[in-house]
Amino acid sequence: MQTIRLEDHMPKEHWESIKRDLDIQPGTPQSSDPQQVTSQNNKNPAGLYLANDFKILVLSKTATSQDYAATLLEEQGYRLMTYQETFIAMAQNLELKKRLNGKLFYLAGVGTELDGYYMIGKNGNLAPEVGENWEDVEKTVYVYPGFKPLVLTVISNDGMALRRFDIDGNAEINYRSPIVVGIKYDSA
Repeated sequence: MQTIRLEDHMPKEHWESIKRDLDIQPGTPQSSDPQQVTSQNNKNPAGLYLANDFKILVLSKTATSQDYAATLLEEQGYRLMTYQETFIAMAQNLELKKRLNGKLFYLAGVGTELDGYYMIGKNGNLAPEVGENWEDVEKTVYVYPGFKPLVLTVISNDGMALRRFDIDGNAEINYRSPIVVGIKYDSA
């Protein structure tokens, strides 16, 4: 199965900026408000993995922009997650997936010209949907094109949804996300 990386379809200057941001070394969280989720196992049945132990932070704060979401996370020693990290973390931790169910939040990066249905492939990358294969809603993503900050929606599945996730690269500048989700890696 061929996989697609959104960053291969982003303007180069956006991806370079994200790579610089991802190199930030996080500190220690200071707040007792956030919910933290810690990885317990770097592997899962789907074969997805993150290289190191990680912690996920879910803040119940409204973010009116990607920059503001990033600032809230940096104050706690975390950073915005890439879509790959988000998919892998949810595959590894069903409690996190339940917590994010029905929510939308900012991711690191900006959108691309990609448009349509994709499957979550190896290492959280996207693979083109083959035909009308709706067998695994939990691994199906719809990508909306655009070069604005990325927003991920975890769709509540009422039995009618054809997908579990939306990645939107066309979110308005004043888009409001009701939660902020971030990641940090534990030092080995």
